[in-house]
Amino acid sequence: NLSETRLCQLTGLSGTMLARRFGTWGQLRQLVGLSARARIEPQYSDEQIFQDICQVVERIRRRPTYGRYNFSGGRISAQTIRARFGTWNDALKAFGTYLERYLSEQTPAPLFRRPVHGNAPLHLGEPSAD
Repeated sequence: NLSETRLCQLTGLSGTMLARRFGTWGQLRQLVGLSARARIEPQYSDEQIFQDICQVVERIRRRPTYGRYNFSGGRISAQTIRARFGTWNDALKAFGTYLERYLSEQTPAPLFRRPVHGNAPLHLGEPSAD
């Protein structure tokens, strides 16, 4: 993907000159037959996201809220997860489907193979109010 900065470096043109001549960077991309926005390849697979959610659920012993996710030890940002699935609730629904698939196959999800320490029950119902 060619960025506006890289195009300016390659051509010696300034961003101001490009804007005056072509309008926005998106308009210039469309003029040359590209989509207005460059497609950014996902950095994390769905599997990696679900494993990260698993770690947070194991740690806090409940379904994480969007606001508390990052503070609960998630390595992948809640914003990234929400962007992938559309909404935070849709992400958690997809996570539930992921767990159901493993449970129905009687194969533990990768991060549930190790024992959960402590005696607090694991709750995957409604998000907590924190």
